[in-house]
Amino acid sequence: MSVTIESKSKHAEAITPGGAAKSNNSAIEGGSPCDATGVEAFCPASSEPDAAVSIAVRRKLLPPKLDERLRTAADWVQNCEICADIGCDHGHFGAVLLSENRCKRLLSADVSAKALAKANARLSQSDYGDRTVFAVADGLNALSVLPEGRADVVCILGMGGDTVAGILRRGRERLHGATLILGAQTDLPLTRTAIAEIGYRLTDERIVCAEGRLYLLMRAIPAANDAPPYTEWELLLGPCLLKTMPAEWKPWLVRKHRLLTASVSAMRIATTAKNADRMAATLAELNATEEALCELKRRYPGENS
Repeated sequence: MSVTIESKSKHAEAITPGGAAKSNNSAIEGGSPCDATGVEAFCPASSEPDAAVSIAVRRKLLPPKLDERLRTAADWVQNCEICADIGCDHGHFGAVLLSENRCKRLLSADVSAKALAKANARLSQSDYGDRTVFAVADGLNALSVLPEGRADVVCILGMGGDTVAGILRRGRERLHGATLILGAQTDLPLTRTAIAEIGYRLTDERIVCAEGRLYLLMRAIPAANDAPPYTEWELLLGPCLLKTMPAEWKPWLVRKHRLLTASVSAMRIATTAKNADRMAATLAELNATEEALCELKRRYPGENS
């Protein structure tokens, strides 16, 4: 069964697991009624599932093994009531959270109905499917299908930094103090700037290597009333990383330095008015990266770049 939630700007569709009929005023079984307007229950038209979904619905699936990136993010989710996985894709991350009882209930949301169907197939046929609600929605609009419209932890992983920043800014009023676990793939200064703008501060930044690639994960909570603003360097490089200067940051910065240098070279060749601002921002990030690398090399002289 599906529940259609109409918001002021976007259309969110909540899909309850298993397809059993439920009343149209509750998004999670046993939860309080949704406070959104325009709630309409309907049964989706039947369609032929693809091979992956067909296999999944025939048998219960064991929790998948996560790579180091998702494993680290999962370890940050600790004993919460409701966790929201925004951009859940195949649902592997949420399956592990539930199987390890890191959250009592899970919201699996994705802007893609096709991706969400795979997550639904995996989770609804598991022992913890009745602890999951699914929503087709844009960003944090998905939280509207939850009781009281809020979650304790919100995870946004595997997206570009500009996309993550946009999701946070547009949905800031829906967070209600939720802990954020973020995994932006690019444009990290944009993500950090958005975190600060919505009144949050970073409590941890972690470099992890998964399948030969380096990733950076961030954890953030609402800022204290007396929290100072981030400096330019903290936005460019990361306040937690600057404080701890971990050795694993060094290969990350070496790669970043190489990419920034290539970007500067390309912009110098294609000189346009639009590139002028981008050039200044990129040069600032490059200079900060070089200084951080010098400090890391001083601290860890025996380690190869």
